[in-house]
Amino acid sequence: MAYLNNGTSHIHLTNNSSLMYYISIIVDIGSAFGILVNLVAFVFILFGNKVKSAKQKLLLTILTLNNAAALIALLCAQLLYQLSPTASKSRYYCALYVVSRMFGINGGCTDVVIAIDRFFAIRNPIFYSHRITTSTIRKRLCAILLLASLFTLAPLMGLGAYYNAEKETCISFNGATNDLDYAYGIAFVIFGFSICITLVLCNIGVVTTLSKYTLNKKSMKSAEKQEVVFSKLIVAISMIFIICWLPHLITDALDLALEDIKSLWNFKKIANLLILLNFILSPIIQMFMLK
Repeated sequence: MAYLNNGTSHIHLTNNSSLMYYISIIVDIGSAFGILVNLVAFVFILFGNKVKSAKQKLLLTILTLNNAAALIALLCAQLLYQLSPTASKSRYYCALYVVSRMFGINGGCTDVVIAIDRFFAIRNPIFYSHRITTSTIRKRLCAILLLASLFTLAPLMGLGAYYNAEKETCISFNGATNDLDYAYGIAFVIFGFSICITLVLCNIGVVTTLSKYTLNKKSMKSAEKQEVVFSKLIVAISMIFIICWLPHLITDALDLALEDIKSLWNFKKIANLLILLNFILSPIIQMFMLK
């Protein structure tokens, strides 16, 4: 028996289900591959000469490290269950998925910061070059990630459901036993959707402005071309994040709204695999578009 869970969604895999067994293997291999790809992307960005801006290096390296950390936590939880099923009944096992979710949400917050950064850099380059420094981005990003981490890890501090001590199993938002835990689930879903909405709005502004740059491509300077390439990269990463995370957020919302969630299990499996795909595709897209 194996168990696949990303954040608050749960997928139970049994011995008599070969399909579930193969999904578990895919998650193990995908996680290991994703960790490797993100670390390669980290080295490529940090030590390569394709990303010359200190701001861009800072944002992309944090994004790749977040992805790698999320996959490490997920893989540890998967292997823990497969190697020691009894250990998976502990609170610490379920906490690994909360930690994995934290890094995933932090990745989304980093995407938002990058998208906002691109919006101002493209729409108002004079203001951006004079007011937005690497130090400014670093301080604000650290503050945002700290707040997002505290919010996502709240279940480990008593606010939000993630573990049922009586049944010794991980639980989703649907397993909330009091109004406060239920309210946290609603707040988490709203927070997740707000990330996606912010990404959409910022990237619409970026794409609109990029179309003007494309028309004047021959007259663009080298620095401007680099800004355009980086902006296109961020649009691609943002769209991948939205496509891969939206189904997961929808299942979380349905989890809160429905009493019987058995009908959602197949959808949850797909949603969880899409999140895994996001962690893998993001660094690949970075290296491909920056080569």
